[in-house]
Amino acid sequence: VRSELRLSSRQKESAQNRATSLYYEQIQHKEDALNEASANNKGTGNKPSQLRMPTMPKFCVRMQDFVRGKLLRKDDEQYKPTPQEISGFLASEKWDVNKAVERLTKKREWKGKLGKLNIAEVAPSFRSNGYSVCLEGLKSREGLPIIYSHGMPLGTADSITKQTAYLHDRVMAAARCNPNCKEQYRSLVVINTTAPSFRFPDRSIRKGGLDIVNKHYPWANEATTVFIGVPKPIQALFHMTKPIMGQMYNKFKFVNDREELLQYISLDNLPRQFGGEADWDLRKYVKQRASTECCKVNQ
Repeated sequence: VRSELRLSSRQKESAQNRATSLYYEQIQHKEDALNEASANNKGTGNKPSQLRMPTMPKFCVRMQDFVRGKLLRKDDEQYKPTPQEISGFLASEKWDVNKAVERLTKKREWKGKLGKLNIAEVAPSFRSNGYSVCLEGLKSREGLPIIYSHGMPLGTADSITKQTAYLHDRVMAAARCNPNCKEQYRSLVVINTTAPSFRFPDRSIRKGGLDIVNKHYPWANEATTVFIGVPKPIQALFHMTKPIMGQMYNKFKFVNDREELLQYISLDNLPRQFGGEADWDLRKYVKQRASTECCKVNQ
């Protein structure tokens, strides 16, 4: 009987893995189709039809509940990750529950040491030539939260760690009630490479930015990233890496002007500094967050 139960368990796990792979293959096919439709309609003014994402298999939801249950028993209900967060860690660990729980537990410990962050701790970075911010209230054409990076963050590794954590926590908050992020956190990243702070990732960026994202916000690596103002010769070199990068290659886009940027963000969601119509201002955003978080910011 035990042998049959073990076999049944292995068969069930195998079926779950196949269903999961099929689900993400369907998503990738939909994204590829959408990208191809966008490319074909470039400059024509036509919008590609909205493609409906497949429904996540029910067992994925049960796995989320199972992971949450293990965490709650371990942590006395002190840490309550969202379903999207659990899905992100499960996907990054190829649906290995124990590894996902281990990473979520490490994140809980890291967040405990980091403490609760507020806008007052990251606002000074907005006065520099290098910062990243979630454009809360604005959405991409796919209805996703938008991250804008003015060059690359500046400061020490500890300072950039706080900036990274606050940024992605705000993205998670913006995505939490977003129907387009119901199953996993998704976003659009726009990087302005014409800013003086844009550079090859140094130690501070690697330790406080890239490493933190890889460890604690793995879903962010799947975001579509739009680069503004990359010189043509560098774009050509990048295109040569397509055979090496595989599917990751399709996540990177290059634009040189407002018209090309409008492929990803509609005019009414594009801030005025980029020639759009959205009344989104960084100073107003800081004041609003300071009021909500009950903290004082010296601007």
